[in-house]
Amino acid sequence: MSRRRLALAIIDLLTVIAIVLAAAPPRLDFAREYEEPPQSEETLYNRYAVPYAQGEGFEPREKEFPWHPLASFTHRPPGYTVFLGLVYKVAGIENFDAVRRTQVWMDVASMLLVYVLGVLAFGGLVGRGVGATAAIATARYGVLLMFGARLLSDTLFLWLTLVGLVLALLAARRDRPWLTFVAAAFFGLATITRPFLLFLLPGYLVWLAIAPAYPARTWLREKQPHVVAALVGMTLVV
Repeated sequence: MSRRRLALAIIDLLTVIAIVLAAAPPRLDFAREYEEPPQSEETLYNRYAVPYAQGEGFEPREKEFPWHPLASFTHRPPGYTVFLGLVYKVAGIENFDAVRRTQVWMDVASMLLVYVLGVLAFGGLVGRGVGATAAIATARYGVLLMFGARLLSDTLFLWLTLVGLVLALLAARRDRPWLTFVAAAFFGLATITRPFLLFLLPGYLVWLAIAPAYPARTWLREKQPHVVAALVGMTLVV
């Protein structure tokens, strides 16, 4: 390993530690101290997640959404309800503490993904500076901290979207269509958690088609596999 790579690796390690220290303690403290019962949208998510966790399927069916079979069991898209039900399956029905702890660490992971995005987008010391600044600033954002302690979809949606963005950039940088497929699948999962992203998915296809990641190659031979992989990945999920 060259000296430059070693130095960057040390910077990355120290930055990861700093981000975790900035993000985790306040979130864990807030989650431990939060004792409010589910309210408003939280009651809906909880009401539909409980029977799912108990093996009763996607019930009750109060509204029909013909565009997606799972969505008929909730007033909301099914992504967060399924996530909540899976936590209940593992940790116990209405184990709100387990949900909050899971979301806290998911949120911490999101802050690290913000750092990775900065590195991938700008590279070198500049990218690390941008990523670290954005990650630590986001880690101290109070509203986001609050979402981690509540039964709301924001934490899951943010994590899914950031994973998709990181994979999308890696796929473009390394010319790996299979990574594009996985990135698109994560965007699809984010869409069935918060549906407004559905209108942005076509933008990902356009970006893949015009992004100057492969300036010396032809579109048909090199970019088309990424566009097809993204279209298949997001369609299979959504």
